[in-house]
Amino acid sequence: MGRKMIKSIASSMLSPTLSAENGENPDESEVDGAELLETDTSLDYLCNLSPHRYEALYAKLIPDSMRGETFLEKYDNHNDPVTVVDHKHTYAVKAAARHPIYENFRVKIQQRNKGAIGYLPFVFEGSSPGAGKFGFLRIRRRIPPKQG
Repeated sequence: MGRKMIKSIASSMLSPTLSAENGENPDESEVDGAELLETDTSLDYLCNLSPHRYEALYAKLIPDSMRGETFLEKYDNHNDPVTVVDHKHTYAVKAAARHPIYENFRVKIQQRNKGAIGYLPFVFEGSSPGAGKFGFLRIRRRIPPKQG
């Protein structure tokens, strides 16, 4: 549901950008912004969206929760052949959208640190902040291994 909402929001933001670009000499930042929005409109997985971009553009526009009926009226479907949106159920849309975005970012940070220095200087315990009211994240510093 969150992916469908983000793609829809990006598409609606892209329309005014494209019409503004039909004028003379679009600013380079406007062209870059339009390219990013085009990427967001074809987003395959939420984890491919950075937390920074999510927070800057989409977090305030996605509701905390939404009834299935309301979602289906506005978006028609969620393009997921495996799951079905129940008209009567209320979904925690924002928490479900945030989780894969932040979790992927956390994993990338750990992989980058381990690759660069050979160990993980920080230990991430718990789940990402996107996990809703049950999620928690504690970060602690790991003592580096002793050099032989």
